[in-house]
Amino acid sequence: CKSEECQVERAAMARQLEDLAQQLGVCQAAQLQMGAELAHAVEQACASHREAEEARQRAQSELARAHTQLGQLRGEAGALDALGAEELGVLAVALEAALGRVRAAHAQAVAEQAALCPVCWEARKDMVFQ
Repeated sequence: CKSEECQVERAAMARQLEDLAQQLGVCQAAQLQMGAELAHAVEQACASHREAEEARQRAQSELARAHTQLGQLRGEAGALDALGAEELGVLAVALEAALGRVRAAHAQAVAEQAALCPVCWEARKDMVFQ
């Protein structure tokens, strides 16, 4: 159609098509930007997850070592089986020293308790009331 009305309508449609093409370009650019941001966020989340997993594994290893050491200090057979003669000797010396400290603290506590009033268990026996 070559009428003036058709020409006007075609021009309007062309402008509309250009506007839509421009809007499409803006949307595609925004989509690319969001895709890049999403990829960056996923990368950060993966890195955080890896760090958390490594920290969990380190904590789990430390807990296992502490559990083993506690078993050794308690003298549990399974924990002692893993130690050699020299390590057992070092452990024995450490435990004997610890036992000496415990016995000294116990003797001190018994002496202090013996010095307390048997009625109130607070005042010392050698205290004089006026």
